[in-house]
Amino acid sequence: QEESIISGMSDFIKSANSFGIEVSIQNMMFKHYPSRLLASPNEVCQLVSAFEKEGRNVSFAANLGFGEDPGNLFGSCENQLKICVVASEGSQLYDYRVPYAKSVGNKKPVIAKNIDIVFDADYGTIQELIEDKCIFELHLSEK
Repeated sequence: QEESIISGMSDFIKSANSFGIEVSIQNMMFKHYPSRLLASPNEVCQLVSAFEKEGRNVSFAANLGFGEDPGNLFGSCENQLKICVVASEGSQLYDYRVPYAKSVGNKKPVIAKNIDIVFDADYGTIQELIEDKCIFELHLSEK
């Protein structure tokens, strides 16, 4: 099953690349769905490397919403990293993402200037989005 999905991903990436689209693959570690297909950052980076060796235009999207330390996310795959998905772990019962500021306060991860930021939490109010944006404001203003 895993080989079939990876083959399908490879075909999808090849098709996207033919239209000039780069595909980014993100890390995911759901608590309630154990599977080899939901991968840690290092596993995603290995997959990205394998696709790159096939000549595919693919990169890593580091998702902060799965409890990984940002230093591990950014350091392990920095050559392949193109996107930082901003969110934090949500409920213990369900896998949903909450605003980054709710769980880490003002702790600012160090992100290279060439990394795109995607805000992907379940924002209940515009103020929650503004708080997350403020944490990453310095990074965004340096672009």
